[in-house]
Amino acid sequence: RALRRDSVPSAPQGNQMLHALGASVHDGGFIVGTIVISAVAVAISVLRGTDMNMFAWLKTGDSVSVVLSLLLLMQLLSYSSATLLTLGVCTNEQELYRLAPSAPAARQFNRVLATALLRRFARLWLVVLAGLVCVHFALTRSLLPSAYPLAQASLALPVACLLLRDYARIQNVARTGTSAFVMMGFIAASSAFSGVTASYPEFPWLMPAVVVSVCSLFALWIRWRTMMAAPPAYPAGRQC
Repeated sequence: RALRRDSVPSAPQGNQMLHALGASVHDGGFIVGTIVISAVAVAISVLRGTDMNMFAWLKTGDSVSVVLSLLLLMQLLSYSSATLLTLGVCTNEQELYRLAPSAPAARQFNRVLATALLRRFARLWLVVLAGLVCVHFALTRSLLPSAYPLAQASLALPVACLLLRDYARIQNVARTGTSAFVMMGFIAASSAFSGVTASYPEFPWLMPAVVVSVCSLFALWIRWRTMMAAPPAYPAGRQC
């Protein structure tokens, strides 16, 4: 359906460009995964209200919160990793796309690509944030607004920096080696957040959320400027 929608001449160039990388970089599958995890969190909220002994372990909450939050944050890392992997292997498709009449001019190529990648990342990030709100509700049974899910979601904002790079000169795009490091960071941060919440229920989570968000946006701005000055991204990994 997305391919049919983006095949018309009036479709955004960025959407058309990403189809050269195949369906694995479309955010639809990751959004579905996020919705499934959120549905599990809501189901846990329902089960926590029952008196059945087999669900007593859910009432502790700490380990369940860390696991569900980590799974949600991993959707963003998985999307970024899938994009980097595909950019490293679909070079023939990228060369053909550069010959297509709908391809942007060389001076605008990186801007269109970066905008499309960040737009999809932002859309997925908002869905993940909604999922974290569901997890928070499942474990606290409170509908009151809280900055805690926002602080958790802010941890994934630096992952967007992985998408902005000089693809034309980069080598071994598929083997960046950062996914495992970022995943360990998510695990450590989620565990630390859960510990702080248990010890200090009134902790001002808005403050770390703002700090991480501002630092992430500044890093994105630097990466954006670097990518705009680089040669056209397609095909990735060539020698320029």
